[in-house]
Amino acid sequence: MSQENVDLVLESIRRFRPGGLDEWAELWHQDTRMTMPEGFPEPGPFIGLDAVKREFERMIESFSAFRFEDVQVVANSGDWVVAPYRVATRGQASGADSDVHLAVAYRVKDGLLIESAVRWRVEEALEAVGLRK
Repeated sequence: MSQENVDLVLESIRRFRPGGLDEWAELWHQDTRMTMPEGFPEPGPFIGLDAVKREFERMIESFSAFRFEDVQVVANSGDWVVAPYRVATRGQASGADSDVHLAVAYRVKDGLLIESAVRWRVEEALEAVGLRK
């Protein structure tokens, strides 16, 4: 278990904000890979930091407000850290507020984040990376 890995994940979440994706990207490996949950509007997978960053830029443009809340770390095993959270948003065009609950498994390699498995529930994120049978 690595507190450094947990700190890296939490710093990545802190940096993720409109206008801050360049700073966020500093924590990610160029060869990153991101998979999305079943039913997500853009299914992916997204391969490479540029593709992941473009997907997040596209997503962020849809919202006038975007923030992470209720962030927890529920697993820290080997290279993997699993963190569920709530994403509170406000639609750019509609002005409607919404909350999306996600659980993300992050893999760390050489001090950078290299993989993320985004899922709807903690159990799905754990299973996606082999931490739960």
